Amino acid sequence: MATMYKDEKGRIYNSPPKERSPTATKAQSSARKKTIMQYLKDGKTIKQACADLNITEAQYKYMRGSDASFRENTDRLRLMASPDSAEEARKNIVDFPTFCEEYLDTKLFWHQLQWYDILEGREPRDLHPNQLYVQGDPGMVIINTPPEHSKSTTITVNYVTYRVCQDPNIRIIIVSQTQEMAKRFLRGVKDRLASANHAYQKLQIDFAPEGGFDANSSSWTADSIYINAEARDSGEATPTVQALGMTGQIYGNRADLIILDDTVTGKNAHEFAKQIDWIQREVINRLSYPGGTLLLVGTRLAPVELYSEIQKPEWYGQDETSPWTYLTQPAVLEFADDPDDWHVLAPFTNRPPVSLGARKLVVANEDGLYPWHSGKSLARRRATSSPQNWSMVYQQEQVTSDAIFKVEDVVGSIDGMRSAGPMFHGAPGHRANGMDGMYVIGGFDPAMTGHSAAVVLGVDRMTGERWVMDVWSRGNCKPDDLFDKIKEWTVKYRINEWRIEKNAMNLMVTQNREIRSFLGSRGCMLKEHFTGNNKWDADFGVASMSMLFDGGREGKAMIHLPSRSQNEGVKMLIEQLTTWFPETKSKTDTIMALWFAEIRARELVFEVESVFHVANQYQSPRDKDRTMTIDLDYMSQAAMSEGSGSWWGK
Repeated sequence: MATMYKDEKGRIYNSPPKERSPTATKAQSSARKKTIMQYLKDGKTIKQACADLNITEAQYKYMRGSDASFRENTDRLRLMASPDSAEEARKNIVDFPTFCEEYLDTKLFWHQLQWYDILEGREPRDLHPNQLYVQGDPGMVIINTPPEHSKSTTITVNYVTYRVCQDPNIRIIIVSQTQEMAKRFLRGVKDRLASANHAYQKLQIDFAPEGGFDANSSSWTADSIYINAEARDSGEATPTVQALGMTGQIYGNRADLIILDDTVTGKNAHEFAKQIDWIQREVINRLSYPGGTLLLVGTRLAPVELYSEIQKPEWYGQDETSPWTYLTQPAVLEFADDPDDWHVLAPFTNRPPVSLGARKLVVANEDGLYPWHSGKSLARRRATSSPQNWSMVYQQEQVTSDAIFKVEDVVGSIDGMRSAGPMFHGAPGHRANGMDGMYVIGGFDPAMTGHSAAVVLGVDRMTGERWVMDVWSRGNCKPDDLFDKIKEWTVKYRINEWRIEKNAMNLMVTQNREIRSFLGSRGCMLKEHFTGNNKWDADFGVASMSMLFDGGREGKAMIHLPSRSQNEGVKMLIEQLTTWFPETKSKTDTIMALWFAEIRARELVFEVESVFHVANQYQSPRDKDRTMTIDLDYMSQAAMSEGSGSWWGK
């Protein structure tokens, strides 16, 4: 009688069934899946793959049903466009902002559109007066922008992806502080071009050559990629995209786009000479001409570093001028007393926060946008930064390591218990006699297009001490705004004299009949000040005011500032003082207003010590000895100081 055998699934055999190794079966299945995917990349059909692997289409369907990743990859590869349709898509590719919305689920906002403009050789759109833009060679660009404003994602990943989809023959170099960081950027590009991520499936279907971007490629590694040879017809051996660390070895002859993204850190900022030499020797020489673009994009992290030094004329021969196109983007474009009213660079985004915890704290507005770098969030960053670091890192302003106005002295001159406003007898942090006996000067730096600023400065002529009582600054003011501020402060602080800058633009302020009549009726003088080159004179100009702050850290300064809290103007004055240097391109409106008032303050202090009398030949020696001059303001001040209520004697 014949013996029959049954396996665990109920199947009948004439001989004992062979035990199959589960490991071997799994390995065999994995190999089959890789082979099928390679067939699809090579443009072959599923039927051909099954025939060569000696499997049935039912087995192929089983593999798809049991492995979600395999199913997604095969679906993506089968949907890849034919060479003709991909070429048609490249010819009719939309612009970068539209590409981001259609294929990358990302909306570009104003500050990002400025990056796109400058990369395409155009002047950035809607430039704000507080931005610095210098037009140079459109193929050599420097952009300084605050941290966490999506510069790397937008430019180094998404824009690179766009350019590859637009032209598979393009040659791009990504450089960062280290090669590992550059590899991360390249990984983002690879994810968009060839991963199974559903978010990028439409991009790959429309633009990938048959089999995908990574098919028939000689290299698709962590530090370089070569796009599918079917799509590249240039015949060059240069990588499509390569990732390098700063001062690394560049492979290939030419590059159409070179991006140096965040190459400057606190650790290597002092190596700017070495970095500039590498850029001039190795990088610029690889840039294709015409049409090539070299971009340096990053955040200012040191007073002296690559971004500032490479623009200096001494690095260039012939014309001895910088060839760079330069753009700065301050995190806060215009300040206001309430942070909610600040005009910021990037208030909204269409992407929710990354972490689940952060998502619970924000709500999209009616347009589906989430808060990003709001005034409140930036005010918090400002409160936790020194004035120099805030100006440099977030406002992208040039600062110096050896500032003329020492941070410690300026901060030490602040009366923390005195808010901006008139001073009162006995109030904490106020002058002992309040406003009594003090000569009050208003310094005004008006502007029709930029920022206007005003400072109220009180002078104690007996001691020579100055007291800043209020600071105001505002951009794009109308004439009526300037007139209203002059009137308001004249009444509020009982200003004795206004010093206002006189130039062609501001004659309408200093020559205004209504203002002169208003001030005259209140016994307030109006004097014009013409600003010439002497404002850069170290003995007479702005720099000479630094002596007023000497000893501030020990509480011995000759000038006193009110508390920074709740007064945006005072904050701006402190930031401008601590970052000021001759020929600075940063804002100086509040400093200039203070300087106009200080010029008059010096005259008043010197007048006390320079009183003289006309000689009288008929005057007796006794009468000469008793001769004196009385300054009524000075007399009042002296009386208050002595507490007697009167003043008489030598």
